[in-house]
Amino acid sequence: MFQLDDPEYYKDATIDSLTSLPEKVAQDVADAYDGLSKPKMIAWIHTHPNGRPMPSPTDREDATMYQRCFANALGTNDFEYYNGIHAFDTSRRSNATVDEYYVPQEKPIGASWTGPRFTHTLAMWDPEFKTPYNVKVISE
Repeated sequence: MFQLDDPEYYKDATIDSLTSLPEKVAQDVADAYDGLSKPKMIAWIHTHPNGRPMPSPTDREDATMYQRCFANALGTNDFEYYNGIHAFDTSRRSNATVDEYYVPQEKPIGASWTGPRFTHTLAMWDPEFKTPYNVKVISE
């Protein structure tokens, strides 16, 4: 996993939107694999702070651009690619107890868990943001 909450990866960031620099992200990932086997799976996951893990019109317009950025930076398109949305609702506080935190549950789209402040949902999508994938929660 690569942590992307670094200002060098953003062109513009406001409370309502974020414009990322996917070419920079993809190049940094490629550089991290220099001299190593290329990754066989890449997922571009971003956050929707509105509580819905559904792609926006902009998400759908930009969907395949991210995959192309990684293919260009890595010099190959020989990898599985997924889009993902991490959603949480800032208007609703969590009422969960400590014992209930971070216990994931499968949902019709994605999987959800409760944190100390909010309920989070992660949904994974195909490269075009057309079809959601089933997210399975596996307990030990």
